[in-house]
Amino acid sequence: MSEDQFYLQDSRGNVGNDMLFWAKDGKGYTSDFNKAHVFTRDQAFKQNKCRDTDIPWPRRYIDSISRPAVDFQYANIDVAYTNAGIDASGKDVNHG
Repeated sequence: MSEDQFYLQDSRGNVGNDMLFWAKDGKGYTSDFNKAHVFTRDQAFKQNKCRDTDIPWPRRYIDSISRPAVDFQYANIDVAYTNAGIDASGKDVNHG
């Protein structure tokens, strides 16, 4: 991975404890760094000069401190239990 790769944080807000980054291809913002746009150093610092709330972060550093997270918007307990073959009390639905 190149030392010249950066993510741009929009420091005007967060999602819970998560930082917001510019999303790939200018598609808004994301807290998922896997969906974040990767900028060159020149691009990132040029944008920071235009708007100081856009903070360049070295990609290698952000990747090293990241952790998996679960977006509650996509978690569906009914689907989870159905896929696990259990009901809401934890009993196996396949064995009465």
